[in-house]
Amino acid sequence: QVISLLTDIVYFLACQENNGTDPFDVQILKPNRERQKLIREQNILKQLFRILRVLKPRLEQERSSVNAANLAHARSDPHFHQYQTQTPSSNDSYPISQQQEADIRYSTVFYQIKSICRHCYRTLKHCQQEYRKNQETIAKEFSFMQSQIGYDILAEDTITALLHNNKKLLEKHITEKEIDTFVKLLREKRDCKFLEYLSDLCVSSNQAIARTQEMICKSVLEKNSDILIRTKLEVKGCVEDTILDDSTGPPIGFSNQNILREVILTWDGKSESIEFMAGVVRDQLAHLRREEFRNILEYYRYQLNLFSHMCFDRQYLAIDNLSLELSIELILTCTKSENLPADLRAGFCRLMIHMHVNRDPQEEVTRIKYARLWNQVKPAISLNEYDQTISGSLEPTEKNENRPKFEATMKFVEDYLKTVVEQPNSFADREQNKLTHEVVNLARRLIFFGFYNFEDLLKLTQTLLGILDTSKVLSSTDRLSNPEQVAAIVANAKSQKYDHVLPTTASFSVNDVVADQQSDVLDNLAYETKMNVIAILEFILDIRLDFRISRLISIFKKKYDRLEPSIHGIAADLQTTDIECIFDSNSVSITEPNLDLDDTKGKTFLKVLLNLIMHDYQPLVSRALSLLFRHFNQRKETLLHLNQVQLLVSETDIKNYKQIKIDLDQLRLFVEKSELWVYKKGKDGLLSASSANEGTLDQEDRKDEEFEIKKLATSSGLNDAEFDLNGPNVSEESAYRYTSIFQVSVDKH
Repeated sequence: QVISLLTDIVYFLACQENNGTDPFDVQILKPNRERQKLIREQNILKQLFRILRVLKPRLEQERSSVNAANLAHARSDPHFHQYQTQTPSSNDSYPISQQQEADIRYSTVFYQIKSICRHCYRTLKHCQQEYRKNQETIAKEFSFMQSQIGYDILAEDTITALLHNNKKLLEKHITEKEIDTFVKLLREKRDCKFLEYLSDLCVSSNQAIARTQEMICKSVLEKNSDILIRTKLEVKGCVEDTILDDSTGPPIGFSNQNILREVILTWDGKSESIEFMAGVVRDQLAHLRREEFRNILEYYRYQLNLFSHMCFDRQYLAIDNLSLELSIELILTCTKSENLPADLRAGFCRLMIHMHVNRDPQEEVTRIKYARLWNQVKPAISLNEYDQTISGSLEPTEKNENRPKFEATMKFVEDYLKTVVEQPNSFADREQNKLTHEVVNLARRLIFFGFYNFEDLLKLTQTLLGILDTSKVLSSTDRLSNPEQVAAIVANAKSQKYDHVLPTTASFSVNDVVADQQSDVLDNLAYETKMNVIAILEFILDIRLDFRISRLISIFKKKYDRLEPSIHGIAADLQTTDIECIFDSNSVSITEPNLDLDDTKGKTFLKVLLNLIMHDYQPLVSRALSLLFRHFNQRKETLLHLNQVQLLVSETDIKNYKQIKIDLDQLRLFVEKSELWVYKKGKDGLLSASSANEGTLDQEDRKDEEFEIKKLATSSGLNDAEFDLNGPNVSEESAYRYTSIFQVSVDKH
């Protein structure tokens, strides 16, 4: 009766009828806050914890007996620990272990107690979903829930769900003890869900939790690296494709065209090709190792997700450690492989973003540059000349030198996006949507970091519009041969959605109905993908706006170079005929580039946006409307931003601008890599310095640094007794960074 009542509560929270399905399969996409509030006000939350407290002694007793039995069997079976997913393996290679599980499973009293606890925790998880008040109430019992981690009653699942979108709770309650507990359970059970729990603790509300990331890095990568699956890229070539230095000399290499790249996974002393395992799982149902390979690939996919979250938001402790093994070439090889499942390829693509793309020296492009140097403004500017300054840097950057590493990645992104556009219904396959989402996200990062020049962005826009275009699925209406079916669809759509805007006599297109149905079946991931595409289009519009401002200023300089430049006089001095060519898409002048986002004078762009605003997904509608308004206000927008531009003319202004930019870039890099050099107080109360990035500085520089550190201590009110002249035992690189920050702050204030 208790289980039945708890099941009814789950369906009550989900606003669904109890149809007899497993309540643990219930997913709540849009929580009903009123029902969640009712559960709290009726003290049901308190009753759930009372039930859990009453049943805890029996759980502990049974757990002790099970652990003793498992320990005895583990000593006699060296292969007891196997990688496993949440779904139990059907392999009967270990009859003793399965018999033990069956004995526990059908021990009626214990099974019912465990089931009650699982129902309680699942109810708690649904009650706190997107409801801060219930989260605070449940968090009061956090210590108790922590004590039940590892009982297999979904306590871990509830804890991670509670903390995942609550940064304050996560930072407050997650310590090294909890991380070590999860890692210990992962070692004992080799269950993917513990990898997922660790991943959830790294990020909260799309924000990295640096402290948790550091603890997981130290626990997993340093102390327990043996529980991870290792990855290696093997490059092979055919003998007939060897390159000879001369007719008699030995081979010096292989032709790039026929190089074979194979990714090998290694676990528990075993090694196998990842593509071979994926092929066995997909095609060879009777293969003896199919279940083992399936479990390995599933475990590895969760491991990739953990790595991505560990590297999230430029966490260099993880990036520096993992990037040596998981190179760009290795990740790209797996991302491109069509022999791997889509979700695994998506995991590699996500890892590429957080490990190799979103890291130094990459930095986001300055979309609209409001501070410009008058001596660097050219009398005329073309697309090619503008592309050289799109990064916003005054000097060539390390990013430009790093660009060749990502040329193959950029080529893959372009080819994949074209393939998506060519499909009649791009988002019909939900599994493929996962990969499409990550590839679009990768394209967004590469574009934001300036890897594509403006001319390439204009070409790429047509592909992006093709991804957003929903009209291509309308051809499916031609296959509706039954007139009654078409009439039923039209009548149903009119009655359900358009009665409040269309009169009954209004014409209604079957194409509109099909487009509406297509928008209804899109999952959230598809909508997020479209949102990312719109973000890229917004970026391209900003770059186009900056290009137009640059053109206007160059025209002004060409005509009025002898005059003292004045921001307020630019708009008045320039004539309409001088600037109209910048906005005229019908211009046939060879010198004027076509800045339309398509080759149809903006018609395709407008058609796509008008289709998007008919969706039911409000964020997408809002962003589409914003682009629509920008399209019809291009001249006004350009003049508005032009009035905000500052032209730096004097040598002093130019010198200060350059120095400030250099200092800010240096400070940004120091802050990004703070986990590698900032000193933290250890358990013994002493300051511990990072051993990474040890520098080699001259003795004289070291003395100057000590003097500056001493000045900093004195200015802070510390005496010699409170601050030793020699400072703490720190690395020279860290001392240099502290001194640099101090010098920048003193010089600017």
